[in-house]
Amino acid sequence: MDINEFYKNNEVHEDFDHLYYVERYEKVANFYQPYCSENNISDRKRLYYHYMFHGKELGFQPHALKRIKQYEEYNQDILNEPITVVVGCKDREKMLNISLRSWLLHDQIKEIIIVDWSCANPIKHFENIDPRIRVIRVEGQLFYNASKPINVAIKEAKYEKILKMDVDYILNPYFPLASLVDISPGEFVAGNWRQSHYDNNLGFIQNLNGIICCHKDLFIKAGMYNEDIDNYGREDCEMFERIEAVGGKRKDIEFAKGHVPVYHNPHNIEVRGINRKDADVISTNKYFQRKFGTKNFELIINLYRDNDEARRNEILDCLKTNLENKYIDHVHIFLENWQDFPEFYDIPQDKITTINVDERVSFRKIFDYCNENIINKQCIVANNDIMFTDDLQKIKGIQPKEFFALTRHENGKLCQNENRDAFCSHDAWIFTSPMVDDFKQLDDSIIIGNLFCDTVLCYLLNSIGIYEAWNPCLDVKIHHMHNATSHASKTCNFDKKEMATAIGNYCNKFGDDDFLHLLVATDIEDYYRNEKPNYFISWYDFEKNDYKY
Repeated sequence: MDINEFYKNNEVHEDFDHLYYVERYEKVANFYQPYCSENNISDRKRLYYHYMFHGKELGFQPHALKRIKQYEEYNQDILNEPITVVVGCKDREKMLNISLRSWLLHDQIKEIIIVDWSCANPIKHFENIDPRIRVIRVEGQLFYNASKPINVAIKEAKYEKILKMDVDYILNPYFPLASLVDISPGEFVAGNWRQSHYDNNLGFIQNLNGIICCHKDLFIKAGMYNEDIDNYGREDCEMFERIEAVGGKRKDIEFAKGHVPVYHNPHNIEVRGINRKDADVISTNKYFQRKFGTKNFELIINLYRDNDEARRNEILDCLKTNLENKYIDHVHIFLENWQDFPEFYDIPQDKITTINVDERVSFRKIFDYCNENIINKQCIVANNDIMFTDDLQKIKGIQPKEFFALTRHENGKLCQNENRDAFCSHDAWIFTSPMVDDFKQLDDSIIIGNLFCDTVLCYLLNSIGIYEAWNPCLDVKIHHMHNATSHASKTCNFDKKEMATAIGNYCNKFGDDDFLHLLVATDIEDYYRNEKPNYFISWYDFEKNDYKY
């Protein structure tokens, strides 16, 4: 929503310090200008609007140090609750020995459970340091799985409030635990990798994503840590998302000059790969980001009132189904015929944003809309007769500069071309907004739903050399709903004259027929492992060689 719409139902929070915000986040200095100054919208309102829609998600704090609670301002009953610290360890006992001493300085910590995940040298001797320490030894583990030992420790925890730590996290001895453990039931405090802007590039703060303070029952309600994440990375972010999905309210750790309650003991990246299945932590982290990342989507479609009642109802039924899909948070509709479309307004509008248009829109307009209104979210642009299923859950972390172009299914089967599986007719396109701004080749002539528009889009994405594209339609199935009229086709074939005209027009536009390249059908695992990106084949090669996947 725009800034005027936002302030119809919202006010600037009393704690918001706009001067501090612009100091910490210099890029906002000219945000929403000159519109705001021309319309007498104050800098405080302008910047708070930015914080709510952008800065909050990026981990920026809304206020200065003077607004950070002092110890005396916290609820003492909450602060006095006993705490269990849980941590897993495999052959990093030297680092743990340093961190452990800092944990023991806090009287509120009544129990420390260390899960020895088959360390080469057992660490039972840590129990001799302090009676609060308990070591649980798990034998026979060749590789370290960060989730499994933590789950073991959580289940064994004596106290309800649990502080999960990594072996290289040090609690500042000069600070009470207040800001780390200030949670009521249903809340949790967590590290945030987006807070790297508070760091000094040495790694004291930016690597604190693995810390979380949460009540035991909320961990259990969220399903505990995901043990399928069996290499480096992503298990903590996924845990945070699980907790939020069951209603948990997140708080980020607050940092400021002179206020660093916890810090990371810096070390080189190679240490992170110790005892992992794959020591290359960068590639494995990307793998798990793709497989267990952000879950839900924003759907963007063009909708019109078809003159055929049966077809009109079919399209609206498709929309209703997508609105009910739990993996689609919101639907943005470029709506034609809005003045005379009563059937559309009979549909509940709480998950719908409408953009009134006079004609079918281009991909360019859709992407521009996403760039301005849907930031840092997974977006689906689709034809209005495409229905989505729970297969969307397989796409959990599509990264910036990555793109899906999905071939549709007809009546439960992949689209057919002359009685064989095809990979033409890409009818849904998935990416994380924003799209690249410098995409001059994609002009307003490429209209969604027009013949070969999908092929041209793939061609242009490939030609600019920025995006990696996949077509994991073998696993992520989208269903074409078109049975109501004679136009409904069970094949990917079109009228030859119509095809020839369209091909000729695009050949004239681009100077050749290279645009007739299609993304080959692949598996979702290809995407997770970053295999077969930009796997294109020409239409002619497909036809000539009876191509199989």
